[in-house]
This record gives sequence, structure tokens and C-alpha cells, in this order.
Amino acid sequence: MTGQGQPVEFMLTPGSCADVRALHLLNLDLPAGAQLLGARASTDYQAQEWLLETANIT
Repeated sequence: MTGQGQPVEFMLTPGSCADVRALHLLNLDLPAGAQLLGARASTDYQAQEWLLETANIT
């Protein structure tokens, strides 16, 4: 979302699809410093580290 709360990019998945699985399906085109939000219960720490190191995305 923008600073004004306008959606920039989103994806709808079936309820049976875990957030972490959906993350790997996204074609991310986000600016450096962007933030991704998802359920904490399904954190993929390896992907999280890779996004931070390669694109400064938290």
C-alpha cells in the first residue's frame, strides 16, 4: 500500500494456500525499502533474508 493506504499490489489465493506459499508465487516488483506483510505463523526466514539482502525489502 502507499502511504495513503492505496493498494499497490495484491494476490488472492484459496483459503487452503498458506501465505508463505503465496509469497513464492508473487512476481515481486517492489522498490527498495518496501515492506511485505503476511501472517507471522508462516514466516519463511530464508526468503525474508534473501529479500532484505538483495532488494532491501523487509
